[in-house]
Amino acid sequence: MNTSQLKISIPLLATCSLLVLLTACSRAPQVKNDTEIDSPPTRIACASPAATEIVYALGCGDRVVGVSDFCNFPAEARDKPRIGGWMSPNRERLLSLRPDIIISQGKNEKLHRFAKAHGITFIAVKLDSMADFFAAVSAIGKKLSVPQKAAKLRESLSAQLNTIRGLRPPGSTQRVALLLGREAGNMKGLTAVGNDTFLTELLHVAGGINIFADAHGLYPQVARESLLARQPQFIIELHPGMTSAESVATIKADWQKWPQLAAVTNKGVRCVTNDFVLIPGPRMIQTAEVFARILHTKEGL
Repeated sequence: MNTSQLKISIPLLATCSLLVLLTACSRAPQVKNDTEIDSPPTRIACASPAATEIVYALGCGDRVVGVSDFCNFPAEARDKPRIGGWMSPNRERLLSLRPDIIISQGKNEKLHRFAKAHGITFIAVKLDSMADFFAAVSAIGKKLSVPQKAAKLRESLSAQLNTIRGLRPPGSTQRVALLLGREAGNMKGLTAVGNDTFLTELLHVAGGINIFADAHGLYPQVARESLLARQPQFIIELHPGMTSAESVATIKADWQKWPQLAAVTNKGVRCVTNDFVLIPGPRMIQTAEVFARILHTKEGL
């Protein structure tokens, strides 16, 4: 993501930039690991929020010794030592924590080299799509010696997604422009969610059609003219962690400058601020639920 084109708040910039970097760097095999260990790992370092949430959902939170700087869920993870960001891992802290496994999201060469040099098991999982996520749950569950828990988690999440699919009214599919963060008051450099992403898939689960699913790239820049030509029924902006009611109001009010859009005239502009919305972890169920409320209930958000 080019920060000269997209000016947003620092926390949101970090979140969105991390998402784009992780997807851009996940062209490696589905699961990559090097150093093997004979016994189940007991000291786990999680290098992304999604990795942390998967490990905790598998019931292995008691083995976590460190998490990335961006982790804030579950509550128990907030007090864990921080091991740096995806781009700047804290090697000294990692060594002091003595992990026997590091779990990373996407291709992270810095952590890969570090783990290999110090004889630490390293596993990198791809998390672009929902299929990637389910494969990652299985891979991590196997590596942590809890394959049955992984199977149960997959089964539970799949059932919940099917429940959400079944709740949408027949014939109620909505055309949606799903957009990533921008600075309130600035309509330049809009970034859309493209195809082959877990967010587009969750939108489909909720009964929406991503109007930019045919755009080039996972998170393409889009122009006003493209929005006008495609005429979404809903515009959903994702601003995880935005706490200012004034900023949210400004985000929505910005669209009033474009009355030619059906989503604007029909009051279909929404701003999603839940902190989990960009994390491809077990809480993606909640993201699908948020999308479903927007598309199929009068109150929306």
